[in-house]
Amino acid sequence: MTTTNEPAAVEPAKPALPPIPITIGIIVVCVAITGLLNWPEHAAKVDPIVAPHVLEVWRGRVWGLLTSAFTHLAIWHLVFNMWWTRDFGRLLEPRLGPAKYLAFIGGAAVVSSGWQIIVSNETGIGFSGVVYAFFGYVLARRKSEPIFAAFLTRQTIGWMLGWLFLCIALTMMKIWTVGNGAHVAGLVFGFSIGTATSNPKLRPLALASLAVLAIGTVLSTTWLPWSEAWKTRHESEKAYEIALKARQGDPKAMAQIGMHLVRRADRREEGLKLLERAANLDEPNAMNALAWTRATCTDAKVRNAGEAVRWAEKAAQQMPNDAAVVDTLAAAYAEAGRWDEALATQKKAISLLPADASESSRQSLANHLASIERREPIREAD
Repeated sequence: MTTTNEPAAVEPAKPALPPIPITIGIIVVCVAITGLLNWPEHAAKVDPIVAPHVLEVWRGRVWGLLTSAFTHLAIWHLVFNMWWTRDFGRLLEPRLGPAKYLAFIGGAAVVSSGWQIIVSNETGIGFSGVVYAFFGYVLARRKSEPIFAAFLTRQTIGWMLGWLFLCIALTMMKIWTVGNGAHVAGLVFGFSIGTATSNPKLRPLALASLAVLAIGTVLSTTWLPWSEAWKTRHESEKAYEIALKARQGDPKAMAQIGMHLVRRADRREEGLKLLERAANLDEPNAMNALAWTRATCTDAKVRNAGEAVRWAEKAAQQMPNDAAVVDTLAAAYAEAGRWDEALATQKKAISLLPADASESSRQSLANHLASIERREPIREAD
């Protein structure tokens, strides 16, 4: 056995990763907001604050251009954006420093949201506009900073650009709606800043691009004469306010939205759920609309005689002298095959029509009476 005095080989220590507190903070905030938005008890209160509708932005909630970037609904969307945020954050936060890094993120978020409004009349949600701004900045400076070139390989560049164009194609084909305006604006924003700070020859062009982005962002919240949504924004505000109240659980608003949606085959299930929620909160108009749909819908899968009678009777108890409500009760009895009750109830509905009732209303109830006399259930989708 031999011994040696030579020291044992020591593996070189791996370089410590630089601290990225701002990036970590962004990830925590995005995760927290996603959690709240997926928590039904808080979603209706949080969503209008962090991701206000474009109508609210036009009414002054311009902070939505910034905060909507930190908003995600789908978990996969959150994971995708935060993964890239972490990777780019490790590269950029230590080099830009806290102030410049935060300014960059804020500018990218606002610009990407503003241009998404220009493209789609919506702010969009998610951090992907900022992620593409990170990508654009690193892409523009990769020749002047070797570490950027090492990070941004051809494969990574191909992946980022490929995803960008794939999203545009999917949106154009109406397969999947993506915030392409935010992606492109973020990319141009980051690339322009990277070019302006690394290439004196192209600096004027880069600054001009940033000026166009800034002007567009301002216009997105103040003046969009080419946008039909902008022109009709005042008329749309009432509908939006009703929809917002419905999300917050207001029974009357849920009834209004539900009555509209059940008339559309593609949204009928959503409308029925809203009507059921409102009916269970003792909203008579919801009861009546729910009963009418369950009794008369042309889709056999939607009809349910028992449910129709149950809700129609409840509505009639609250509004016994309303001709339309009594008409619904007659239709429900007809669907259930209770013909004698249906006939008597339909005659009562006709007797309750006010003197100034329109001719179309009188004719509609008369047609229903004729159907019941023939023992034919009433079939109307609305």
